[in-house]
Amino acid sequence: MAMVLVCGIANLGCDYLLSAMARAEHLMSQNLQKKSDDSSGLTIDTKDEGEISLLDAALRPALTVDYANEGASLLGDDCSEKLLLKERCIEVPDLCKLFLGNLGFKCYALCVSLYCYGALWSFTAVFGNAVALVAPNSSDPYAFSVLLYAIIVIPMSFLELSEQKIVQVTLSAGRIFMIVLMIFTPLIATIFCHSNAQSSCTSHFSQQTMPNGAPLANFSGFHKMMPIMVYAAIFHFSIPSLAKEVSRKSQLGNIFAMTFVLCGLLYTCIGAIGAWYFGGDVQQSVNLNWADYHGGTGVIFSDADGQKLTWIHVAWWARMLSFFILIFPAINVVSTFPLYAFSLGNDLMGIYYGDDVCLIEKNRCITSVFRAIAAIPPLIGGLFVRDLGTIAGYTGLSGLAIAFCFPALLYIRSTQKLKHMGIPYKTHYERLGSSIFAAELVLVFGLVSIIGVFVTLVLKR
Repeated sequence: MAMVLVCGIANLGCDYLLSAMARAEHLMSQNLQKKSDDSSGLTIDTKDEGEISLLDAALRPALTVDYANEGASLLGDDCSEKLLLKERCIEVPDLCKLFLGNLGFKCYALCVSLYCYGALWSFTAVFGNAVALVAPNSSDPYAFSVLLYAIIVIPMSFLELSEQKIVQVTLSAGRIFMIVLMIFTPLIATIFCHSNAQSSCTSHFSQQTMPNGAPLANFSGFHKMMPIMVYAAIFHFSIPSLAKEVSRKSQLGNIFAMTFVLCGLLYTCIGAIGAWYFGGDVQQSVNLNWADYHGGTGVIFSDADGQKLTWIHVAWWARMLSFFILIFPAINVVSTFPLYAFSLGNDLMGIYYGDDVCLIEKNRCITSVFRAIAAIPPLIGGLFVRDLGTIAGYTGLSGLAIAFCFPALLYIRSTQKLKHMGIPYKTHYERLGSSIFAAELVLVFGLVSIIGVFVTLVLKR
């Protein structure tokens, strides 16, 4: 139920962002059209926001749109027609600057930066914990794995990244295959045991022959689970980039809704089956439970002291499945780390240099410094805090703001601004829950969740 709730509210946040993007694009088109009729540059004066330079906004690279050949605004004078995204998908930082002002922009940039640092830190923990299981024997195989990870990803973080589509498609197929394996291998192990007599039941995971079981509900760990669920479901800062690639913009709401449905179902299946089968033995990175998977094949061997147990003569396919589930997350984060470091470095540069960032980003030396600032600290932090649950828990706090608070604020402020200016503000992406009152509830829910989860995490350390 908790995952369904999080995905449902996160989908509302997605609708709010799409509506704010459509309103911002319409506002820019109106401003640019009027600017073409006023060579002195047009400004709009509002009671509570002062003067907004639309000429300056029109010249900003992220907001520039060529409507000169259209001869009219996007919707003309028909206020009954709903706004729809066209060519320009305005990025969330620009939405914050347009509707929430400089303070809103800086707060959002801070939240995204903290989230990206946490994500990079979690990637380090995932790689370190996974590779440590297959790394050469050493006094600290985890530290060895993190060092190997740093050697790979730091140089990649300094490159101008343009990942090929074939790489993304391959990784996506690998993720789906891994999820399917993680759902069905415990179920198959249980079915095989139930089909045989209890005395002849063959284990598939180490020496475990039956599911360990788990309580149907346990709210004692909800404060830990809440930010982790948000961390797993958030991609709101990428919505403009994803929307730009969709040709039928009218279907964006349905596309993202189906994404959240699929995300919620798969995460719920993995979480429920993992908790039910492994019980108290479930690992923070659940894929590590497949380290001793042998698929009911092989025999167990103990050393001379009888302390270390090893499975030998395991079937090749079982070894392949175990190795794939253990290593694929590490392969995946090797590809993902440079992308996050690239984005975070650019965000930090934008916060530091402000409007001059377009000139500074051409300086390779400066961009390399900021990408180093983005990439190196999470790798160092990963050596000291290795628990993925702890890292994801604190990272999810900023995710709560990105997924719940800022989309609701943008929806409220964009509605108020366009209504005050007397131009159309209804969008094609407004559905159940798309109202000022509902957005205020989501905003309050996000703020209360951030405060409550943070206090609980600190008190129960």
